[in-house]
Amino acid sequence: MPVEENGYIFGRGSEDNKFDVAMMVATMAQLKKDGFKPKRSIILLLSGDEETSMMTTRALAAKYKDAELALNGDGGGGLIGEDGKAQYYGLQAGEKTYADFTLEVTNPGGHSSRPSPTNAIVQLSNALAKVGAYHFKPQQNELTKVGMPIVADQVGGAIGAALKAFAANPADAAAIATITADPEYVGQIGTTCVPTLVNGGHAENALPQRATANINCRIFPGVPVEAVRAELERVIADPAVAVKPSFPHAGRPELWRRGPVFEGERQLRARAQRAGAGRCHSRRAGTLGQPAARPGEIGNYSGGAGEGESSAATARSTIAAAESAPKLLASSDSSSHSPSTMAVSRIAS
Repeated sequence: MPVEENGYIFGRGSEDNKFDVAMMVATMAQLKKDGFKPKRSIILLLSGDEETSMMTTRALAAKYKDAELALNGDGGGGLIGEDGKAQYYGLQAGEKTYADFTLEVTNPGGHSSRPSPTNAIVQLSNALAKVGAYHFKPQQNELTKVGMPIVADQVGGAIGAALKAFAANPADAAAIATITADPEYVGQIGTTCVPTLVNGGHAENALPQRATANINCRIFPGVPVEAVRAELERVIADPAVAVKPSFPHAGRPELWRRGPVFEGERQLRARAQRAGAGRCHSRRAGTLGQPAARPGEIGNYSGGAGEGESSAATARSTIAAAESAPKLLASSDSSSHSPSTMAVSRIAS
């Protein structure tokens, strides 16, 4: 059950994604109340089946496929400083590819009183240790290069210095070490892969015939899924350990060859840089961000950072950055593990 304390709500789904939904709805309602007239229609799309079949998500994508630009409020996020004040808020403009891989080892097995030279669990454990110790080569794109110095100025300290140094030189070893050690920012600088599930053996007194593990990867934009699978295979360096793509990519080989291309992403990057709005922070390595709104502007920021603080300035500047788009979509999945639901709201041009 959710718990409310001192104006903050704690509980599953309160930040991901009820906060984002409330923020976007409140912002659009306030813009409409203020008489804001966009140069194109702004449509807010909400779905509730990200964790299930995504039927409504697919339906929305098909219906609004002519939109030149889409902004994902679910993929951004803000940061509150140690003093409780809002520092910045980001909107997603690019997405890391989600991919799962199964590591599998099979052996003939046998009785535990007669151990053999090979053991599926031991072989899998060695492979997992290698994956856990491995770091993919750091990467940079247009959004992170422009955005990191902006975020650095807001957060300051050692991580701020590292973000600024990495933006200037993505081969800076000290900056890479600092960012890699910080869970908030490590996803900004490249692909990450971590073991999340493991299963092995079938009886206490039997040699394991099969052992498996799941490796969850968040792949930097533009990197093919198959390239990451091949890299994991190279790192493990054991032909006895099979590295197989899992759902949702196992039956879609076209996704192994290339990373996803988001409609309008190239145009967005160019416009963002021209308009000075290409500011970035996100675990998904592609978020348009702005410094946090000033007190006195519309709405609330992150459930209690301070009354009157909001993302309205972010919304307006992001809309300006997409000047020539005929239609702007602001989208989000509105709930984790919920039945299929769909909502559409519009501010007409």
